[in-house]
Amino acid sequence: MLADIMTHLAQLSSIAKSLDAVQRLKILRDFFREDEPAFELNLKKQMKFGENFRDWLCPDSMEFQADYFKLDSRFGRVLYLQGYANYIKDSMISELCDMNRSLMLSIDILPIPTDEAVREIQNKLLGIETNVGATCS
Repeated sequence: MLADIMTHLAQLSSIAKSLDAVQRLKILRDFFREDEPAFELNLKKQMKFGENFRDWLCPDSMEFQADYFKLDSRFGRVLYLQGYANYIKDSMISELCDMNRSLMLSIDILPIPTDEAVREIQNKLLGIETNVGATCS
């Protein structure tokens, strides 16, 4: 599976490498606490003092509003696309990544089986034909 992901990312002119748990946590720390000086995560030392890795990682405050959220002094917003085309051009991702802002991008794709998609389109076409027939009568 990792080989497949690396192959697909290579097609987008990107590279991938495996990360251990501490490396992954450091990426999240850089995102959530961008303005703070980084210091090493030492799980043994933290456990000795009764601390948790979440103290090192998580923002100090979170606020949620109707159309944005606030992490400490930074603002964020979530964009959710539903019913998007079955093919997303890599230029869309490239343009998002070229923005001069900190960005965390997550793409979750839920594929629909072909027979289910065809059935849904046929139902929509039937509905349109029914509406057209009703307005012409």
